[in-house]
Amino acid sequence: MSSRLGVLGGMFDPVHRGHIAAARLALTALQLDRIKLIPCNQPNHRDPAFVPAQHRLAMLRLAASADDQIEVDDCEIVRGGTSYSVETLSALSESGSFESIVFVLGMDSLNTLPTWHQWQSLFNFCHLMVLARGGQTVDPEVARQIDLDSRLVASSVELQAAEHGKVFMHADFDFDMSSTQIRNAISTGNCLSQYLCDAVIDYIRNNKLYS
Repeated sequence: MSSRLGVLGGMFDPVHRGHIAAARLALTALQLDRIKLIPCNQPNHRDPAFVPAQHRLAMLRLAASADDQIEVDDCEIVRGGTSYSVETLSALSESGSFESIVFVLGMDSLNTLPTWHQWQSLFNFCHLMVLARGGQTVDPEVARQIDLDSRLVASSVELQAAEHGKVFMHADFDFDMSSTQIRNAISTGNCLSQYLCDAVIDYIRNNKLYS
């Protein structure tokens, strides 16, 4: 049976409450059936992960375990090498298992989209849901390159009415904390409960990660 799928990728190094909040927001706002959290194996435009893939996967599974609609998918790690979102989304689309696919990303990532590998092809496989914190906007040149005026929709209904290629903006996503800041908090012994779920905190401490 086909379904509406969300995809949220990233290093998840470590996974934090903002990642899970983004996944749940996408599920609710777009009436998705499920969302996949897909950890990157080796990034194309940034430094490698701080901890090995098996630890990032384990933390993801702990963080996602409370929600049946959130699924951890290790396809990019299994594939190996440099991870390209277009390859992942192409494979999901070509599986024929989904009525629609929505790729969830932040405004910062959208504003780098024209630097991504084969980025134009993404619109052949999925829609985009862009999460923006207050005051964040689309770079005008990026908007021109992705033809945002013709792709932008105002509601989830409009998004799901098209097969792929549309963009839905969700403003005021309010989790303003990066994995880099959280790693720094871990290394300095600061309180982590506002950023990480208890199971992930215990896993990090038990495995002496980021110290």
